[in-house]
Amino acid sequence: MGESPGARLVPRPRLVARLSAGVLGPLTVVISPPGAGKSALLTQWAHTGTAPGPVARVTCDNAPEPPGLFWARVTRALGAAGVGVPDGDAVPDGERPGVVGNGLPVAARLAEALVAGGGPVVLVLDGLPTGADAPCAAGVSYLLAHAGRTLRLVVAARGDPPLHLHRHRLAGDLTELRTDALSFDDRETAELLALHGIALPRRAVASLRERTEGWAAGLRLAALELARQPDPERYAMRFSGTDDAVVGYLVEELLDGQPPEVRRLLLTTSILDRVNAALATAVAGDRPGRHFAAVAGEQASLEACGQGWYRYHRMTGEALGRRLLDEHPGQAAALHHRAAAWLSDNGSLSEAVRHALAADDRPYAHRLIVHHLAIGQVLGLTATRLPHTATAAAASATAGAGTAIDGSPETVLVTAASALSHGDVPACATALTQAEHLLAATTTPADHALGTRLRLTHAVIRTQLERMRDPVAAPAVAAEAQRLFALLPRESQVDHPELRALIQLVRGGAELRRGRLTAAESALTTGLRAAGTAGNAALRRDCLVELALLEALRGRSRAAAELAATAQRPPLPAASPGDPSHAALQMVRAWTGPSRNGAPPAGNGASPADGNGTARQPAVALSRRELDVLAQLARTMATDEIAAELQLSVNTVKTHLKSVYRKLSVSRRTAAVRRARELGLLPHLT
Repeated sequence: MGESPGARLVPRPRLVARLSAGVLGPLTVVISPPGAGKSALLTQWAHTGTAPGPVARVTCDNAPEPPGLFWARVTRALGAAGVGVPDGDAVPDGERPGVVGNGLPVAARLAEALVAGGGPVVLVLDGLPTGADAPCAAGVSYLLAHAGRTLRLVVAARGDPPLHLHRHRLAGDLTELRTDALSFDDRETAELLALHGIALPRRAVASLRERTEGWAAGLRLAALELARQPDPERYAMRFSGTDDAVVGYLVEELLDGQPPEVRRLLLTTSILDRVNAALATAVAGDRPGRHFAAVAGEQASLEACGQGWYRYHRMTGEALGRRLLDEHPGQAAALHHRAAAWLSDNGSLSEAVRHALAADDRPYAHRLIVHHLAIGQVLGLTATRLPHTATAAAASATAGAGTAIDGSPETVLVTAASALSHGDVPACATALTQAEHLLAATTTPADHALGTRLRLTHAVIRTQLERMRDPVAAPAVAAEAQRLFALLPRESQVDHPELRALIQLVRGGAELRRGRLTAAESALTTGLRAAGTAGNAALRRDCLVELALLEALRGRSRAAAELAATAQRPPLPAASPGDPSHAALQMVRAWTGPSRNGAPPAGNGASPADGNGTARQPAVALSRRELDVLAQLARTMATDEIAAELQLSVNTVKTHLKSVYRKLSVSRRTAAVRRARELGLLPHLT
């Protein structure tokens, strides 16, 4: 979008200040997609008069031009700024307009003239073409390298200019203003709208800024349309990159004139939330994929996310996606399938499922979930969840507890898990019975590992079901799940701590109720660690409650009360009457004499009360100083070393250690550290 010096501009003092500081060094780059406000910012800065010397500005229009023409314009601009540069006759024949050349002879003469002039001169190249093969790149690099401190170069471009930016970055003489810096904030968005006579409520302004990601051209296009809308607020809340004006602008700026393979690359990869070279090749094809590295470097519309990954600016991706549907309406599903296959093979299951759903292939999404043992994400056993639409439709398939589900074993299993996660126990049971029949009727698959995963998924769902429906039946199901889980490769077991946590919780509870306390403790502490790794607060709470019950059975009332208190302490969720651990928690409270607020007893087993007889909130299981001592203990420090580190006496450290041992029900240092880690008291230690 054109930005004339006389256009009404939103003041951007924070960016002007960064430019003013940047030109004190040799190189400043302003890199952002088209329409981000680069030229407008340069105009504002030029009018401040803060440049360290005369300013020569050359507008390049982001398009390659013959070196001779480019260098003639640079020469004239520097001459107008007072630099004693060679006149037109001094430009070598090989560098004249229309004659092939690389600009090095002219750049050499200009460098000499700048050095001879002595004072700093600011050269602004607005819209410099990017790409290593840009015809003027070599000359500009030479000029920057040989003009010394007399040249302050400012480059505005749509991608990284080929000026050895990494070298300048390492040397500390590069100032960079990129897309995120140029993005408008809410205040600037409101001011831009006001310039167009538009006033919106604060929430509408914030929504518009978020939807455009502060992109100046998008905001201006929105403002022009808002002026014609009967309900501007409603329009602002729905504005997107699929708007005709946005699509038209970006197609002209990004797609028109691109080679066919680059055009295909941009269109097909617009379906992706993030993209790297390998994924781009998988989706767009080998020939277009070869251009990815160059396009990523030359197009600031692709924002670097790190580790070789990029993402499209939101409105750019939406506009390109709209254009893809317009030009190739039948290709979207196939592209999403390719993306899903690559992502699932490369460890990005949630994204793979989303693309399978975008391809309108729910059976494929269900296969991905089951084959990758992601059923824990459906059941809510993990901190992360799969896309809601992956399971919402599956849940709706169980309209009645007796309704048969039309689909593969994978679809029926996902349906069962989804129903259970929504609290529909009868529908889950019906689906599990159907899944069991399907698995029994299916001959052993050629892929034995797949058969194991199908049956393990069934056992895990049923284990969770029986925890809620029939706790007596749950241990036998958990034992089968454990048997199948043990058949998985070691790396798969490590990748799914949520399954281990559920299995060990149920098995540990069963051992506890059989009176096998040592076996129960082993299983429950394993489950506790796995629940922490999986990020599942509910499973961690339930393991702690079972461990509290175990300590109560051993007669260790204080340890039981402290474990129960930990299980009830945020961020762990409170146990409701419908939770499997609620009954055990009530039993621990009864045995350990809980206070009115569920806190453990203090001192001799009675809760302390104030003068009104109201129970006070108890202290945490370990004091801050006891945790400090325990932390040093975990680093294998001796008692005198701990005393020196914490500036305490040796006797005081010994007193703290005795208290720690008593509270953790242990008698040795190593046991204390192990127990503290199992209970999550030392999460910061490795």
